Amino acid sequence: MQSDKEAKSLIFASLLCLAPQAALIQPDKVKLASVLHFLAFQRLME
Repeated sequence: MQSDKEAKSLIFASLLCLAPQAALIQPDKVKLASVLHFLAFQRLME
């Protein structure tokens, strides 16, 4: 269970790192994607 949570936080951290770079390329799509990622992450952490 612990490693599962660690994996999820790693995925979330990598998304946060990639988001700014992607935002420079396609801001509108990234805003939508980051919202979806955030919602998915919240659900995973419940």
